[in-house]
Amino acid sequence: MTNSTIKEQSLSPGTSGSLQLKTPAKEVEAAQLDERVWMALAAAAEKKAIDTVVLDLREVASLKSMVDEFSRFARLPEIKLAPADLNDVVRQAVALYEDRHEHISIEISLLPDLPKCMLDEEQLKRVFVNLIDNSIEAFSPTRSDKRINISTDFDPARDVVIATVTDNGEGISETDLSKLFYPYFSTKGRGTGLGLAIVKRIVDEHHGSVKAEQNVPKGARFVLEIPTVA
Repeated sequence: MTNSTIKEQSLSPGTSGSLQLKTPAKEVEAAQLDERVWMALAAAAEKKAIDTVVLDLREVASLKSMVDEFSRFARLPEIKLAPADLNDVVRQAVALYEDRHEHISIEISLLPDLPKCMLDEEQLKRVFVNLIDNSIEAFSPTRSDKRINISTDFDPARDVVIATVTDNGEGISETDLSKLFYPYFSTKGRGTGLGLAIVKRIVDEHHGSVKAEQNVPKGARFVLEIPTVA
């Protein structure tokens, strides 16, 4: 397998440190840096007590991506709920990964005739994208068998639709499980630490819940529950 495989089964900027730009002027002009980048750098320096932030050309794109993530978290669109099928949202999210990642299999096992929920389809699609991205980043580069499964189910006793995202990656330590959804918390040592915080915020606005668990025998498991249409 050389490409990703998708299968479906029907079932304030002040800072205590100083910021220095150390990039050749001929390669990157300071004026090219968006004002938001400087604000993010100042906030990062204050938060982490960084005395000097060194930039090079390769880091500019990454920094802009981080700033965009901060902006999305701070200014998520107002939620607009309408009756919709969660299975359709899962399919839309998974379709974005077709032929994008080598040696990763994404399988979906969706319960037919799932009761409708009050959903903002675009925002909830972002939830599944963030969870799939989280799983992809959890795989060891040397691992050959990389699998992600997304399933849906219905609990009639509680009138909730359940979506589960599992992977067979490196898993989550017990000490990290309770902190995963905190803003700026990351186990990867890179990125913004906002991906899962955005997941929780969107699910909360759907009057639902999300939790992280260990996947047996290996990997991580995220369980979303969203109430059905009354």
